[in-house]
Amino acid sequence: MTNYIAAAAVLDELMIELKHKNIDIPSHVVSDLKTGRSFAGIAMRQAGEIETEAKAMAALQNVEMNLLSLAEIEAGNEYAEGWQMKIIEAYTSDVKAPPSSSAAGYIVGIPKGVYWVRVQEEYLKDITDIAALLDEFTLSSKSQDDGYILVYGKKDNVSLFLASVREAVG
Repeated sequence: MTNYIAAAAVLDELMIELKHKNIDIPSHVVSDLKTGRSFAGIAMRQAGEIETEAKAMAALQNVEMNLLSLAEIEAGNEYAEGWQMKIIEAYTSDVKAPPSSSAAGYIVGIPKGVYWVRVQEEYLKDITDIAALLDEFTLSSKSQDDGYILVYGKKDNVSLFLASVREAVG
């Protein structure tokens, strides 16, 4: 997997260095870096989302092209080539484990503003009818690859659901 997070960090460093050299950075490049960083974070949390990865890659490649062009024009070919090597190393560096989704503020596929919680499947194994319990509290759920179930809906309903799970589990 390509490490878009590391590449965005290196591009951010390059942008800061260029600013310190009093080189003007076009606002669309700054905006594209923010966009690329956002999509990179989402792609890391939602592995396999090809469309999200493509958006991260497109935004970051646009930033890379613009910043390296500015670096070459304003600071020289050798300077730009050095940064290009750093960027390539960042893209190919080891991808760290994604942050816990509970720490993330946004999960793809969950409507904005909806309260959510992740529950380990092993805690729910003693409950015979999870679907009925979710229906009772008008909640939705998604199974995740890491052994968790994502439960989402109104905050009060999620709290009541968790209370019921605690009662049932003991």
